[in-house]
Amino acid sequence: MDVRSLLFAIVCAVASAGCGLVVDLDLPDPSPPSDAGAGADASLRDATIPDGAVHPADAAIVDAAILDASRPDGVYVPSNIESRSFWNLGGGAVATREDGCYCSFLNTDTGEISGMLSGDRAPGRGLDPVSGIYFEVVPQASGPDLGVFVMEQLTVRSPFDFDGLYLYGDNALVLLVRGEVEIDGHLGDGSGSNGYRGGAARAPGAGPLGGLPSASLMEGGGGGGFAGSGGAGSGSVRGGAASGDETLVPLLQGSGGGGGYEGAGGRGGRGIQISSLLRIRASAQSLIDVRGSGGQSGGGGGGAGGAVLLEAPEVELAGRIVANGGGGGSCSARGSLGSSEVARAPGAEGCGGRGGAGGGADAVDGGDAIEGTEGAGGGGAAGRIRINATSGVFDSLRTSPLRTSEGVSFGRLP
Repeated sequence: MDVRSLLFAIVCAVASAGCGLVVDLDLPDPSPPSDAGAGADASLRDATIPDGAVHPADAAIVDAAILDASRPDGVYVPSNIESRSFWNLGGGAVATREDGCYCSFLNTDTGEISGMLSGDRAPGRGLDPVSGIYFEVVPQASGPDLGVFVMEQLTVRSPFDFDGLYLYGDNALVLLVRGEVEIDGHLGDGSGSNGYRGGAARAPGAGPLGGLPSASLMEGGGGGGFAGSGGAGSGSVRGGAASGDETLVPLLQGSGGGGGYEGAGGRGGRGIQISSLLRIRASAQSLIDVRGSGGQSGGGGGGAGGAVLLEAPEVELAGRIVANGGGGGSCSARGSLGSSEVARAPGAEGCGGRGGAGGGADAVDGGDAIEGTEGAGGGGAAGRIRINATSGVFDSLRTSPLRTSEGVSFGRLP
């Protein structure tokens, strides 16, 4: 437990009221990062180097700002990024407007950031000379491409939990923030869901385990899988099985629902990773949202919820993190977008049947469709949430799926 957390715990014990739950993640040491076999990274793990220190051999790739005394926690290798040298590629700040304007956008494919209080970033890869923010598209061997942004600070504020920073583009998002992250509003997709695509009519959903498609009028598409299995469409059309690792390495997105006999499956939720060298704070009003979309009318299966990976030496999290699956479509109506609350999205009703509910809350699996005179789609599974830290405050955090489910896990920061 670090000094700050220890002092906080002592004060709580004396006062015996009004303190949040301080959690020291006293977990086994993680496996070394992929580049720990030689050079500076291997030396960093030498027992003679104090915790939180930067080994002299690593100093060449860490600039003076990171080595400043205000950053006592050292430099770690971010998940899904091969080298800690990425921290040194950019700076600048991202700060959203605070007037509820619905106008702060980030594109994971082009690198464009617009409508910001802090100023905009033009499209393009590399270091933007105006904003100081670096952007690159980094491929993953077993997952979607990553749109990686490197910045000094991230502030998402809004008077409403449904406004803040809206995300666009097909790539999963990685934000490498050298300073503090503060979230006091909404961070998520601006138009439905942007994970793996749902299958067109009578086609399977995209992703590692997309839902299977309908083959006849009486069948519906299966829901996309992720932390759990997607629900079966009517006619026993299978949903996608559970997939991915709880560490979210690689960073996956929610799989798409299978296409119905006439309607497309819902799209899965996005993958989001936020890594900070200092701390991540999320207020009680914050909402980090990677919901899957509902299956379309005509029996489309619901898309699975996406992925949220947060990592920093210190995390103080309240508010909501939701990775709920979308509901299955019926013969005549679209299934609901995954819920923004700790709840399951309902499937659509029609023709005497009903689409399956999306996974979420206490159920990571998508619900099975109820058969009617025409096909209905299965619900999309819930997604995954992962938090890597040294210590943190989590008692006011609400997650969907629940923290007690296999969809949520915690790890010790390397």
